[in-house]
Amino acid sequence: MKCSTCKRVNPVRFTLIELLVVIAIIAILASILMPALSSARERSKTSSCANSLKQLGIGFASYLDSQNDWYPYYEGYGDNKGTIAWREQLGDAKCVPYRRVGKSKLLSDVLRCPGHEYKDIDSGRGVKPGNSYDYQGTYVANNVQADWVGWGLGKSNANASGCKSAHLYNPSSFVVLAEKRRVTDTTQVKLTDHWFDRYAQFHSTANPIATSSEWSRQIDLSAHSDRANYLCADGHVVNWSFNEVRWGNFCILGLRNPNSWVATRTYMDR
Repeated sequence: MKCSTCKRVNPVRFTLIELLVVIAIIAILASILMPALSSARERSKTSSCANSLKQLGIGFASYLDSQNDWYPYYEGYGDNKGTIAWREQLGDAKCVPYRRVGKSKLLSDVLRCPGHEYKDIDSGRGVKPGNSYDYQGTYVANNVQADWVGWGLGKSNANASGCKSAHLYNPSSFVVLAEKRRVTDTTQVKLTDHWFDRYAQFHSTANPIATSSEWSRQIDLSAHSDRANYLCADGHVVNWSFNEVRWGNFCILGLRNPNSWVATRTYMDR
């Protein structure tokens, strides 16, 4: 016996055209949202990178306080003096967190840019062929030593005996650390150097520089899209687009005359 109050419910059916319309709408929404999600992810990496640089800035301040106002300086490796061993010196002074790898003196930095591919050094001898890593982390120190451009942290005086914070003319505009070029953007297995000394080493997507060897000393002016982070001597971090960078921001003497050719020279004038 059938219930007179019950109604037959027909199952919901979609035509092929309706399904295609729904799929098309989903695809359109995804295409709209993906760039926004990618942009948000990149902003997060940029912010995390800036926080790492700020922590390193605190480390430099602690080191200066404990070393009578002198920046890290190591008189070794021939002409490659000054800031070439800055990470190890800050780490040994317990001014920044770090960890050694194996029994070697190669350091695996715990403060680094999350936007860079980074692999630990295997027993101080590198990783398997085909892989890549950044030796000594993803930041490089200002080690400008050419006298005619005003020196950097490794040679701020005629005796080449290092740099004191008192030597800096404009700490708020003087760059101490910059971002290293990504090793994955090169044909090298690794990039070893973590310092730079000339404007010809300024790499960007708008002005790419070929990497000749693992010893190529380059900073990336477009590490985050067309921008990058920089730690200034007063401890604050700036985020400049590649066309805002001036060589004078890396030269102690160059900043004393902001209208000079040296101070206003851009990386694209190389």
